[in-house]
Amino acid sequence: MTELNARWSYIKKREVELDELEAHVAEQLQSMQWHTNQITRNRIELDQSFDDRLNLIQEEEKARLQEMAQIYETLLSPGQPDGPEVIRQILRANMEQDEKLNAKVFQYISVTNQANIIRTLLSGADADTNLYQNIIQNRQKTMTIDSIEPENN
Repeated sequence: MTELNARWSYIKKREVELDELEAHVAEQLQSMQWHTNQITRNRIELDQSFDDRLNLIQEEEKARLQEMAQIYETLLSPGQPDGPEVIRQILRANMEQDEKLNAKVFQYISVTNQANIIRTLLSGADADTNLYQNIIQNRQKTMTIDSIEPENN
C-alpha cells in the first residue's frame, strides 16, 4: 500500500510538472505567434513602402520626361530659330548619356512633332540615320503593348 501511495504521489507530481510545462509551451507558442505576426506586419509595411517609393520614382521620371518633351515641342514651334538643329544636338547628347533616353522622351512628344524630328534626322546633308535607328529600336523596347491590333482575317 505504501508503494502504491508513493507511486500515486509520483504520478500526481509528474502531472503537475507536465501541466506547468504545457503552460510554458503554450506561452512560448503565443509569443512566437505574436513575433510572427509582427514580422508579417513589418514585411507588409516594407513592401508598401517599397511600392510607394517605386511609384514615386516612376512618377518623377515620367514628369522629367514630359518636361523634356515640352522643351522639345517648344523648340519645334514655328517661332524658334534653328529649332530642329538644336533638337538634333540634344538628341545626340542624350544618346551619349543614355541610349534609351530619346525613346523614353519620344513617348511624350506629339505625333506631329515626332514626325518633324524624324524628318529632321533623315533629311538634308547631315542626315543622322544612326540616331534615328537608335530612337526607333529603343522606342519599340519601351512599348508596353502593341499599338495596332492585328486584323483577324
